[in-house]
Amino acid sequence: MVISRIPYITLVLFVLNVIVYFVGVSAEAPYKTLVQTKERDLVGYYTQHPNVELAPETFEKLSQGSQQLMAISRSETLKVGETLEKVDDKLALMEHFLNSDDPSEPQKQEDEESMQAIIEAERQRRQAEFDVLVQAFEASLEKSFYKDFGFVPAQGSFKTMLTSMFLHDRFFQLAFNMLLLL
Repeated sequence: MVISRIPYITLVLFVLNVIVYFVGVSAEAPYKTLVQTKERDLVGYYTQHPNVELAPETFEKLSQGSQQLMAISRSETLKVGETLEKVDDKLALMEHFLNSDDPSEPQKQEDEESMQAIIEAERQRRQAEFDVLVQAFEASLEKSFYKDFGFVPAQGSFKTMLTSMFLHDRFFQLAFNMLLLL
């Protein structure tokens, strides 16, 4: 006579893993959308303003498509050369004068030094705006369901050690882990 038992613990683990997987997928979606939005803003500003600089560490955090788009954008800027930068500088001057309270200001500031000072101030303003976008993008990368509940050895805690056992990034990872439980 063979006694067979129902593997309750295995079934509970199976059901718990499936539930946590679907909770994780639905909880991670807003994080991914936020990162994509911040990345799109960053890349858009970068491609429109050839004078802004991006740190290589931040560039490496971007998706491969964004990296390629930014590289193409920068290589086109290099091909066109100084012409595009001069156009950008003239746009900076126009923005400055359009945002100015005094309509007679263009006549007052015709000398080359004051024009260069205005251009430099506009470049710094644009770089500051871009730096804000970079900070927003990097802050969005730090927020993640998987970073909150996954185990990171350097920052490990008992809670994340326990919760990480039930996290799965892809459905096939979950399916093969469940197959091994059976």
